[in-house]
Amino acid sequence: MSDLPEDAVGRRVSCGGERATVRFVGPVPPTTGLWLGVEWDNPDRGKHDGSHEGVSYFTCRHPTGGSFVRPVKASFGVDYLAAVRQVYEMDTEDVLSEDVSSSSSKRIKWFIKERSFQSLTSVLLGGREVNGCGADGEIRKTTPNVEWLDLSGTLLSCWEDVSSITEQLVRLEGLQLSSNRLTLPSDCLAHRHAFCSLKVLVLNSSQLTWPQVCTRHPSIISLDVFLYFFFCLFVLQLKNVWYRAHQHVGDLPPISHLSPIWGNVCFKAGRADGGFRTWAHKGVQKVADLYKDGSLLTFDQVCQTYDIPKKHFLKIFTSKTFHHVKIQTH
Repeated sequence: MSDLPEDAVGRRVSCGGERATVRFVGPVPPTTGLWLGVEWDNPDRGKHDGSHEGVSYFTCRHPTGGSFVRPVKASFGVDYLAAVRQVYEMDTEDVLSEDVSSSSSKRIKWFIKERSFQSLTSVLLGGREVNGCGADGEIRKTTPNVEWLDLSGTLLSCWEDVSSITEQLVRLEGLQLSSNRLTLPSDCLAHRHAFCSLKVLVLNSSQLTWPQVCTRHPSIISLDVFLYFFFCLFVLQLKNVWYRAHQHVGDLPPISHLSPIWGNVCFKAGRADGGFRTWAHKGVQKVADLYKDGSLLTFDQVCQTYDIPKKHFLKIFTSKTFHHVKIQTH
């Protein structure tokens, strides 16, 4: 099939809105024609483990994580710039006069489109079928000012695909890669230059572990990125462990919305961290100050309401977890 990539095995595809990885390409007797053997991200979508009538064509992590699909049912996606145009291309018809000639109209459309792309500082392509960078050097020319890039849930297959995009975004500081299935490169140092400005990397639901990243990517990105990645991967697990441990220890005295945060004898961080004293001066003195109309304020709402620096994210999380867990427990 002409639309089937030569390197289809290992590539990411979208089938009926579901994401999968191609594990096999070829015939599956006794049927005729070409099939793709895919391993679904969601194993409930599959039917088998890659076997058919006693023959194993590929393997899956889950015994029902595989399926055979016809190539026509699978989308291998589009390149980065094609996805950018799908999301950000402006409708310029309203700004064109009926008196403008056809050639001038084309030039104006091109100018508005390209200039609008060049002004982008954030590109949000989460859930889009991005599969790679496209033509060499075009990203650098078309979206040179991107500082934050969301590529979560795309069709990128490996870190080489990611670096081919990021190496052209010299201003890039934040990269969202959650819900992808990226194979790790054999030579990490070869891609170091592609992440030299990166400060934040998000890799939730990516089937990567902290040890994998530490051992395979020791010098690609900064310590700040590693720390944020570590936090994103394990914060929920730590919260659950903390909650369960306190349930067993039984050392959680009941608190109310009038309980203080700074200086609270039941909240170790509130006694030891001087940042919470700053909070008190800014108006966050008791648990109730983190609520509005009965609902817990979000991180951004706390920052905006009380002029709390965004670098205090961990303090906000800690304080929320402290009183939320204790109120639930009692």
